[in-house]
Amino acid sequence: FAWYPRGDNAAVVIKDPTSIGENAMTKVLRDWERFQSCIFLCHIRGAAQRITQQDTHPFERSYAGRDWIIAHNGDLEGDLEAAFPLGANPTFEPIGLTDTEHVFCWLLEQIRGMGARCLADVGWHKLYALFTELNKHGTSNFLLSDGQDLVVYHDKDRFNGLHWTRRLPPHKTTKLENDEVALDLSDEMDTKRTVSVISTTALKGDDYWVPFEGAQML
Repeated sequence: FAWYPRGDNAAVVIKDPTSIGENAMTKVLRDWERFQSCIFLCHIRGAAQRITQQDTHPFERSYAGRDWIIAHNGDLEGDLEAAFPLGANPTFEPIGLTDTEHVFCWLLEQIRGMGARCLADVGWHKLYALFTELNKHGTSNFLLSDGQDLVVYHDKDRFNGLHWTRRLPPHKTTKLENDEVALDLSDEMDTKRTVSVISTTALKGDDYWVPFEGAQML
């Protein structure tokens, strides 16, 4: 999980590479008052393989007075160091070994090189061009946020599928769920707000889910 408590520029990132179902982490999050934000990002893994803390999504970096977070569903292949070089003395450097963290550092270096200090400064056409370049090297479902905006890019071949919905108050139902996750929007702060949800699979409880097109960015 990653989120920006009460709209802060500082993100909170909590991840457990061995977490399955009901556990200590989910109990802490359920009862934590600071688990409130305009932007949440969640990445759920299968239980078949173990992974290290440093290679677990979401990834976080600080730049331009704010925390940036990213999650990626897919696999980028080939020589990524040649395709997306970070330079001899990089400003942003991976801690782990994932393709995602490497290209995250590359993305931030491109953004810094443009003189941009937030996603909106980059310009959506330029950002889209960066994602399409990444997509040439493998499956690419990306979620990227600077705390102000959340950008979602869907793979050109529609790998794994992505769906979105935008819910306006009053909400027909406050609970959305599928086999992986249950989302409860019954808090009084939620029932009066517009909520946009992006999910790999549509959540039951809301009939209006729109599939992403291939190579679409929202």
